[in-house]
Formats: sequence, C-alpha cells, structure tokens
Amino acid sequence: IHVGPAGTNGPVVFDFLGVLNPTLDVPGTAVLVDRVITAADLTGPFANNFAAFLNAAFAGNLYFNIHTNSLQNP
Repeated sequence: IHVGPAGTNGPVVFDFLGVLNPTLDVPGTAVLVDRVITAADLTGPFANNFAAFLNAAFAGNLYFNIHTNSLQNP
C-alpha cells in the first residue's frame, strides 16, 4: 500500500507479501494474500502509527499497485 493523493507516486507504507516464499512465485499462477495489518507492519510515515494510517485511508490517500509481467511485450 502506498500513501499519496490521486495522481501522485507515494512511498510504500505496507507490503502485502513481505518476504515472498519463492515456492509461491510460479509463472502463470496466482497468490492469495490474507494478512492482518498491525502498526508494527507499517513503514515510512506510518511506522508504528496505525491511527495515522487509518486517517489516510479515510481521507482517500492510500492506494496499491499490482505488479505483473503479463502485459509486457515478449
């Protein structure tokens, strides 16, 4: 999850995958991520500050990216 208003590039404040298990990184497959976010998981401006993270979410200032190679030209 990144922090920043629409149209900006903001820093990562939460990494859904953390350290990815290499056995899950199989081309052509999907990974289901089920995580509970705690203050200890947050980085950058929200490190250990869950209230600020929630305030940013309610204000519409959080977004996430989905990285994929599926749309790249061979």
